[in-house]
Amino acid sequence: YLEGYVISTDEGGNFFEEIIIQDKLENPTIGLKLLVDSNPLFTRYEIGRKIYVKLDGLTAGISNGVLALGINNNNSIAKIPSFQEDEFIIRSAEVGALVPLSVEITEFDDTLENLYIQIEDVQFNRNDVSNGNSTTFAAEPSDEFDGERILESCTSSSTAILSTSTFADFKSLNLPSNRGAINGILSRDFFDEF
Repeated sequence: YLEGYVISTDEGGNFFEEIIIQDKLENPTIGLKLLVDSNPLFTRYEIGRKIYVKLDGLTAGISNGVLALGINNNNSIAKIPSFQEDEFIIRSAEVGALVPLSVEITEFDDTLENLYIQIEDVQFNRNDVSNGNSTTFAAEPSDEFDGERILESCTSSSTAILSTSTFADFKSLNLPSNRGAINGILSRDFFDEF
């Protein structure tokens, strides 16, 4: 078994049939994606819930560029079938408060993938929020599966992409125009290009 704390939620539609977990509530060192063919998952695995994952019978590998666990399906990783969910995932009674890991965009690397992070002093690209024509998180005509928006560091001029599912219930909200901090899960894009 391995143990971890849930850092993702499918409640708003931004995640689908996956649970992202990390090893600790604060100062995590590793995280992974658990593929589960069940929806919704947030009713059983809310943010901060400690879970145990039975490894015997599961396969580890890379899914969309990040470390993942699922079942072996012809040498690829597939979702754990819903009827086997209880066989592989055990809920602990423990639910804790997550503390995001504070990082700078310039510090992004593979060791931070699948971790709950906070980036301080960032803003969305001014072209997406200026002149009263604020872009939405993921409801533009060009958004197919995800809305990808540029986040800019106000201190280093580094950039990163914020990805929001077009199935998220907040996809039509306009991007905020002010600077501030943002919390999220560091991952790779769907095609593992960045």
